[in-house]
Amino acid sequence: MDERPGIRVCKDRRSITAAATPTLVYQVTTGRTARLVKLVWYNGQAADITLEIGTYDGATFTRRLPRIRAITRQHDGLSELECPEFEFESDIYAQASAAADAPNDVEVIAVVTEIG
Repeated sequence: MDERPGIRVCKDRRSITAAATPTLVYQVTTGRTARLVKLVWYNGQAADITLEIGTYDGATFTRRLPRIRAITRQHDGLSELECPEFEFESDIYAQASAAADAPNDVEVIAVVTEIG
C-alpha cells in the first residue's frame, strides 16, 4: 500500500444511463478515505437534470453533496475550492434525475484525494 498521506486520483469517465439509479463514480481503496477535489459533468439530455453525489450500500443511496443542477447539453464542474470538505469512507456514486444511452447520457468524472 502507498503510504503517502494524500494521493490525488482521477478515474475514467462514467456514464449514467438510467434515471435515479446509483452509478459507481469512484471506488475508494480499502483502508482509505477519499475527499472529492474536482467534479466534472456533461448533461447530454434534452432538458436540465438534477445530479446527486453520494454513497450507496446496495439498497439505499445517501446524498452527501448538495443537489447539482446540470444544464442541458452543457459541460460544467466543481473546482477544488468549490467542493465541500466531505470525506467519503465508502465508494462514491452519482445518480441523475433523467438519463439515456449515449449521446444523451450524463457523464461524470471525479478527482479525489485518497487519505490514509
